[in-house]
Amino acid sequence: MAHHKKTRIHGRSVKRKRHRKSKRVSFVGRGLRPQKAKYLYIIGNGFDLHHNIPSSYNDFKEWLEDNDIDTLYKVENILETDEPKWWNEFEANLGKPFAVKLYAESVAFENQPDYARDDYRDRDLHVAEYEVERELGSLINDLKSDFQEWASQLSAGDGGLAVKLETKDSVFLTFNYSLTLERLYGIPADRVKHIHGNALDKESIVVGHGRDYGSYRKDLEDDLPEPPSDLLTEEYERWLEDAANRNSDDYPTSQAKDAAASAMKDIQKNVPCIIEKNREFFRSLNDIEKMYIYGFSFAEVDLPYLIEVAKNVNMKNVDMEISYYSDNDKKKAETFCELMNLTPKKVTFIKLENIKKYKQLSLFKLSAK
Repeated sequence: MAHHKKTRIHGRSVKRKRHRKSKRVSFVGRGLRPQKAKYLYIIGNGFDLHHNIPSSYNDFKEWLEDNDIDTLYKVENILETDEPKWWNEFEANLGKPFAVKLYAESVAFENQPDYARDDYRDRDLHVAEYEVERELGSLINDLKSDFQEWASQLSAGDGGLAVKLETKDSVFLTFNYSLTLERLYGIPADRVKHIHGNALDKESIVVGHGRDYGSYRKDLEDDLPEPPSDLLTEEYERWLEDAANRNSDDYPTSQAKDAAASAMKDIQKNVPCIIEKNREFFRSLNDIEKMYIYGFSFAEVDLPYLIEVAKNVNMKNVDMEISYYSDNDKKKAETFCELMNLTPKKVTFIKLENIKKYKQLSLFKLSAK
């Protein structure tokens, strides 16, 4: 891949359109209490992909190739993205610390202080830490900024692929950044909850893994070897203490790993915080009669939102329709429902292209709403 000069595409500012206020649903404005709705749509990225919006993580990688090749090189070198499907699970792989562990240990090895030197100073202990803060911290900041830039310029999609939606008495929880619902389907903005931000406000866009600092930092440590199987309790405790001491990092390496975990925390989805921030929205769902889950991947990082929805919806009185792209998608949805002991009245699985067959709407009719 040839080295290109680093450039960025700046999205044009988009003037917000005023929408008439819905009589039944309103939760965007400050101080407004969410009103009730009968239908809940949960929209994932598969919905945008169905509308031919280039919104996959591989599309983001291609955007980096054209607009910020330097950051892409750093991602590939530090996070070791050479596995063919790494970008398919971009957010999940950000939460896997193996490559970051090797990176921090390598930086610490290259910057070990020489205690015997006459000019040795205590600050030499922190060279590796500062290097990780500078290099990895800068990469994460650039990666987040690039992702926000890319997501903010996503199109609204192909109206010829629009599916039938219940637009009256409905509320929409979308994990997408694009304005497909508002622009293509004419859904009023105050009916759409962009849980991870939207294209009109780059700074609102949230991306990242779902792991907290503590669990991520713990996984940067070396695994302890397996203890002998014939140890008594006291012997095992002594063995465990000795093994921990033998496998513990020296100070520069430990500090480098602390810095690495801190940097990776800056590209984390703080899901509990996001749920708490939107508590009023979730509490407004108790009168939902039917749920539609379209294009949702059931990725682990986003499952807590579905769990929160289930806590606030009377699942025994709800019908549910779930779209799937592949048999594996369908299996993941079925597994989630089983694990959560969700018992809706009826669950229907359907493909988005089949929903399209039942609609008699053109792009012009959609735009006229």
